[in-house]
Amino acid sequence: MSARLILVTVLAVAIAAPLAAQQVQLSPPEVENARNSFIGQTNTAGVLVRSGPGDNYYPTMRLDKGAELTVVGIRFDWLKIVPPEGTMCYVSKLFVDRYGDGSAGRINADDVNIRVGSSIVNQKTAVVGKLSAGQDVKILGEEDEYFRIVPPANTYVYVNRKFVDPVRALGPVAVSEPRGRTRAPQDQGGQTAGPASTQPVQPPSTQEAAVAEAEAKLEQLLQSEKALATSAWEQVPVEQLLADYKALADGGLLPAAKQAIVADRLAKLPALLERKQRSQASEKASRDAADKLKTLAAEGDELSERLKDGPKTYVAIGELQVSTVQLGGGQLFRLVDPESKRTVCYLRGDPQKMGATGRLVAVNGSQSTDRRLGDRMKLVDATEVVEVDRTQLYEKVVAEMMPVSLRRTEAQVSTENR
Repeated sequence: MSARLILVTVLAVAIAAPLAAQQVQLSPPEVENARNSFIGQTNTAGVLVRSGPGDNYYPTMRLDKGAELTVVGIRFDWLKIVPPEGTMCYVSKLFVDRYGDGSAGRINADDVNIRVGSSIVNQKTAVVGKLSAGQDVKILGEEDEYFRIVPPANTYVYVNRKFVDPVRALGPVAVSEPRGRTRAPQDQGGQTAGPASTQPVQPPSTQEAAVAEAEAKLEQLLQSEKALATSAWEQVPVEQLLADYKALADGGLLPAAKQAIVADRLAKLPALLERKQRSQASEKASRDAADKLKTLAAEGDELSERLKDGPKTYVAIGELQVSTVQLGGGQLFRLVDPESKRTVCYLRGDPQKMGATGRLVAVNGSQSTDRRLGDRMKLVDATEVVEVDRTQLYEKVVAEMMPVSLRRTEAQVSTENR
């Protein structure tokens, strides 16, 4: 062999080696099918389907919100799904013999790579399965050295589980041969003995009974939720539902697909519980407020009866003074204790109606507060201002707000009641 030929061979190997390594990295890992599958539905628009279980695998297509998917396995946060409609796969033309009208082809070699394509990026490097000699494929078109084909059986793609809500459980997932072992079994004479077994894996009988019990419990919980969908809050046992779902999750008996349903309910029920608790707290506050109003109304009625033939009631009594405080450019007055001069309340009204300051007056009007006057200080919009005499207090006039120096002592009350 000449030196030149040896050099060319070495260069070819050096170039091919990293390319081969790159192809291995681009192919998704083997993800086992779950014992049971389920139907999921995308919960947002623009969900990316990827060629492998991770964000580092290229996207193959986008899904609209509400698209239904068949989930057959789970790997961490990624769901293994049957390729949705519109998924494209590719196989090398070298290993396909067309027949009929050209829309079908037959594989002419073993271990032929199935590559998944993309409607988003120009890639078709991820190997998602193998074909054996004699298998048929449906041809959709040609692209470079590949035929574009309908995804064969036992090829899968992936979607992030946070974008999929479980809808309903399906039956057992057929156990397929590992990737690269799709050739049909042969009998001793070398003839094809029939398709590979697709019976679900059967657990031991005791385990099967426990799994069946757990699955029945899950179905019961799901049916209970549906029945309670229109019930009043107090009739929805969210706390018990959470406890039951948690028990199923901790038991670890459910197949992966149904565990995903349990995980979904455990993720969503706490928000429902919070809503229930807020609703109950709001209802209790409303009941308490109604009871308080009834109590106040009863007390008011009792007071009205007691004061029906008694003295006239005013909002406040005190010595009238001009205030140095101004609100909105208007002049304020204040009622003070005749002895301590401490403010009883502030007044707002027509200065002409207020009259001379320094007098003991009784005032009626609506009450309010203003933070600029202090949180506890009342502001009265005076509609009635009358001068009173101290001798009239408690016999002809009383007030809600009285100066300390004008309040009756217990001894005075006792003397007056004799």
